[in-house]
Amino acid sequence: MWGQSGNNPIFAAPIDGSYRYQWPNPNGMTFPHWCADSKHIAQIAFSGDEYENGVPTIRFDKVDFRDVETGDTPETLANLPAELQGLDILNVISSSCVIARAPDKIESMTGTQSSASSFTMVSDITYRASQDISVWDLYQPAALRQWTVYVPEEVLSVAVSSDGEQVAWITRKPENSAETLISQIWRRIRKTSSDLSVHLWISHIDGSAMREIALDSEAEFIFALSWSPNGKMLSFVAGSEFHVVDVAAPSDI
Repeated sequence: MWGQSGNNPIFAAPIDGSYRYQWPNPNGMTFPHWCADSKHIAQIAFSGDEYENGVPTIRFDKVDFRDVETGDTPETLANLPAELQGLDILNVISSSCVIARAPDKIESMTGTQSSASSFTMVSDITYRASQDISVWDLYQPAALRQWTVYVPEEVLSVAVSSDGEQVAWITRKPENSAETLISQIWRRIRKTSSDLSVHLWISHIDGSAMREIALDSEAEFIFALSWSPNGKMLSFVAGSEFHVVDVAAPSDI
């Protein structure tokens, strides 16, 4: 059921299909993931940022599995393995299997330091073009499988389908390296360049069969990318709008 409030679309579930749970989370944030059976939701608990060698590192506390009908917790995995601490967890496939990726790496950064102060004006940042994705065994911490997926542009957001078979990427066209930071900001404010466009890509989890999905949004930033449990739709937030797009391949329809 769709509603309208001013210029902002609102999505509301039917009364007989809505529910809310309160996960205990005293020290950080939590992120939910649909499981492939569409009957359970896995919740990853994050602790606050800690520092290793001066670099902030997110610590994962545990994974809870909740029954969406009763709210019961059939099993809990506490103290996720240390090997996953430096990775971004993308999805929980089962009580023993998660999918993670190496965080974005900055390959190079250029800038000009002001003579009047120590402030440096960054004019160009180059991120790693590839994304390393791996499947992990939680009970015997080890990467079961690993791939390197080459995406065509800067990655803003990543989401893995609940069955672990597909991955979606929100990317942004790279900035013009000849521009200064000030000119980039001014161009963004004026919104006169096609460089502001974002793109949605999906592929198999190993990076094969990559294809672009057409978007009707011109927003510079897209976030909250999420798959439907059946793996045929994606939702995301663009600006103040909530979008749902059908990404099923013709053979799946």
